[in-house]
Amino acid sequence: QNHDSLPQKAGFPQHALNEIHGGLHDPANPIVPYQGNLRDDLYNWMQQWQRDADLCLALGTSLSGFNADQVVQSSMEKFAAGAGLGVVLVNLQRTEYDHGCALRIFAELDVVMEALARELCLHGAAAVSEAERTGTRLSEDRFLVRGFDARTGLPSPGGEVTWDLQLGQWVRLTGGPYAGDVGQVVERSADGHYKLRFEHSIDETFKIRPRPFALWLGSWWVDEALHGRGICPGGAIPIVAAEPPPADEESDAGAGVQSIEQAKERAAKLAKIGLPADAVRCKLKVEGFAPDVIENALG
Repeated sequence: QNHDSLPQKAGFPQHALNEIHGGLHDPANPIVPYQGNLRDDLYNWMQQWQRDADLCLALGTSLSGFNADQVVQSSMEKFAAGAGLGVVLVNLQRTEYDHGCALRIFAELDVVMEALARELCLHGAAAVSEAERTGTRLSEDRFLVRGFDARTGLPSPGGEVTWDLQLGQWVRLTGGPYAGDVGQVVERSADGHYKLRFEHSIDETFKIRPRPFALWLGSWWVDEALHGRGICPGGAIPIVAAEPPPADEESDAGAGVQSIEQAKERAAKLAKIGLPADAVRCKLKVEGFAPDVIENALG
C-alpha cells in the first residue's frame, strides 16, 4: 500500500510489487490522491492476487479503508469458510480486521521478522529468480529495451525501444494520469534515479496548462525493462522515446489557455467553493492565464 519506494531501495524486485496506490519513482503511476483513479492493469492484477491467495500477510498497515484492504477481507472470508490459510496481521495498533485473523501479532515488524528469520534459518537476502536479460546497455544512460512497442510501451514480440536517459533527452509516459505527456530528462541523482520535467501538459478537466512539474523514474526500472518486464505481467514499460515538442506547441497550447471564456468558467468554479476575488486572481495567474484575460474574466 505504501508508495515511498523503500522496498525497492532495500532490494525487493519491482516486478513483485503492485504499487496499486502509486509510487514516488514510477512516472507512469504517480501517487494516487484520494479522489484519483487507480490504474486498470494494476487493479486487475490485485484482483488476481485476491482470487489466488491462500495466505495473506498484512504487515505494518492500519488497514484503514484503501482498495488493497479487499485482499485481506477476501482471504479472511475464505478462511472462515474453511478454505485457505487466512490472514497473518502484524502491527502495533488495532484494526477492524483483528477478529478474523488466523494469527494476530501486536509487535514491531523488525522484531517479528528477525525472529522468523532465525526460526527458518535464513541468513542474508533471499535469492530472487532472475529472468533472462533481453535488452542491452548501450552506454551509461542509453539502453535498448527489447520486447516492447516503441509507441505504446506494451509487450510486442520483436519490438524495440531505445531509452535515452541522457540529460536533455525526451521521453513520453505510457500510462497513469499523465499518459502521453512528453517530458525531458533534467537530472540523474547520485542513486541513479532520473528526474523528468513536464512543461507541456494540459489538464483535461479544465483545459488549462498546469505549472511545470517533475516526476522520478527509479533506477531499478532500467533493470526491469532490460529483463523484459513492465509494470505488471503483460503490462507496459513506464516510458518510451519521444521527439522534442514542436517549437510552436507552447504558443498553440497557450492560445487555448488564454480564452476569456475558459478563464470565466474557471473563476466561477473557484468562487463557488468560496475563494475570494484576490485568491481567484492569484490562482488564475498561477494556472497560466494572461493578466488581461484574468481582468476581463473577473470584470
